[in-house]
This record gives sequence, C-alpha cells and structure tokens, in this order.
Amino acid sequence: MAEAALASRATAQGGNTLCPAEHCISVEHEAFALAARSACLLAAPLALCAARGSAAIELDPGQLDMLIVGVQDAVWGLTAWAGSARGLPLPVGQVLVAQPHRLLAAVAQLLRRAPQPLPSLAGGLLAALVAFAAHEHLSSRLRGWLAPPPSQAGGGGGAGAERGCLREAVQGAVPCMLQLDPRPCGMVLALLKLAAGDGGGGRAAAGDGSGASGGDAFRSAGRAMADQLSGIAPPAEWTTLPDGSSTVGLLGLSAQLLRLRVCGNPRCDNFGAASEEELPLKKCSGCMAVRYCRAECQKAHWQAAHKVECAQLASRG
Repeated sequence: MAEAALASRATAQGGNTLCPAEHCISVEHEAFALAARSACLLAAPLALCAARGSAAIELDPGQLDMLIVGVQDAVWGLTAWAGSARGLPLPVGQVLVAQPHRLLAAVAQLLRRAPQPLPSLAGGLLAALVAFAAHEHLSSRLRGWLAPPPSQAGGGGGAGAERGCLREAVQGAVPCMLQLDPRPCGMVLALLKLAAGDGGGGRAAAGDGSGASGGDAFRSAGRAMADQLSGIAPPAEWTTLPDGSSTVGLLGLSAQLLRLRVCGNPRCDNFGAASEEELPLKKCSGCMAVRYCRAECQKAHWQAAHKVECAQLASRG
C-alpha cells in the first residue's frame, strides 16, 4: 500500500520521533495528508449529487456509477486515515480539517436514496463510524455528531454547532442497512443509542460529546465493534454493549426509525421546503409507518418496493 510505503520511508529518514497519528512526520506524509483531505472534501458533494439522482443533474447510469465508486473509495479511505492497524494514519487535526462529518452525512443520504442496495458503501459507512468511535481522540467528536440535536435534548446554549449533525442522516440509512445485514445495523443502532446517553450509565452527550461516563461507554463499545470487524475478537454474531445488553436487542428500533419525518420515497426530489422535516408529509394508510410528501412519491415507491414492505410493516405495528 502507498501508505505503508510512506511510513517506511519516513522511518528510514531517522531522527524523527513524531507520532504519525498526531503530526505529519515527513514531506511525503504532508503531501499524502493534503491528497487525503482533498479527496474527503470532494467526495461529500459528489455523494450529494449521486443522492439526488441522474434525473436531477442529467447523469447517465455510467456516470452515476462512477460517482458512487469514488464516494465508496473516499469513505473506506477515511476509515484508514482515522488510524487503522495498517498503513499510515492521518494526524487527528488533518482528519478533522477534512470535515468527515459532511462526508458521512452525504454517504448516509446516498444509501437511503440510491435506487439499488449499495453493500460496499454501507460497509464503508459502518467501518468509518466504528473507527471514529474507537479512536482515542475522535470518539468524543463522533459521539457529539450522533447525539440528539440541542432542540431535541432540552436546549443547552453551550452545545457545539456540529452537535447532532449526523444523527438524522444516519438514522435515515438504518432501514437500508437492515435489509443488507442486520448485524452491522445493530452496531449503528448501538452507537446512536449510546450517543444519546441511553445505556451507557451516563447523561446525554455534552455539546462536544465529551461527557465522561457516557463517553467511556461509547468508546468502549466502539473498540469492541472494531475488534469484531477486524477479526481480533472471536467471531460473534452480535456485539455485547457496556451495560451487558446485546446489539440484537436494538433491531426492534428499526421499525421506529422508518417513522422518521422524511419522505419514504428514496428518489424524492421535492425541495419545496427548508428541510425534509418541514415537508407536508402524510402517512401510508396501509402500514402507518412510512410518510410521503406527495402522491407522486407514494406511487413511485409503491411500485418500486413498498408494495412488498407495506404488509410486513403493518404486522409489526
């Protein structure tokens, strides 16, 4: 790998004892950091373009596929740059300058809106979330991004501007991830639960996600998930959380997440309000679990997928 080659070259220069996870250790490392940052910053708007669909921006299927492949490479790269066991990590400051929360939010939106399942992209999103959750310095940042926004958590004038910036997008991607594989979906649900201060023995996350007790539980869960994904831990179907519960017990939340106030049509192109939450959404009369902003979206989603899902969701209550 190119990262491994850079790491070996930097070591061979000698006399430099800087930690590559905290500082760039060579000119080559600085160049690599610039390229990685640029890739991450560019991939976020590309993911949003792909999420809006070929019809909205006049892309043919081949161009759309190229966009998706580029975004997949970036989100998997983000996992490595955040400090994987192999290769050369980026310093924490460089990772944050790349605004990874924007890329992760855009990837989650793309997963929800894509016309077909994207297992590699879903795997990349999970791997990046877990890598950040397990990271010594990035865990508190991710916890803040996944926490309920200040208005949902009872105010808090000191809350950071980024607090909760990922929560709605990641929640919106959960149904797609559940269809692909319930086990990693359980990990994502666990991170959302712990970021909200539920199940970790601590209060809800502070504005920057740095609440001590809940933060320890969040990072502990992240490390356990990272060990599962990397194969360090013995194979297990589900992950045990710090409070002794299992991720399998969270899958019942998936039906609730389908009730989020967003249009249920993944191909919705209605931008007639400031946000999806402000669209005039009406529930499907069959399952009462999915909302649509207009009749055209309901008809399109019924023909594409909801005809099969509707009875299943109705049976879950």
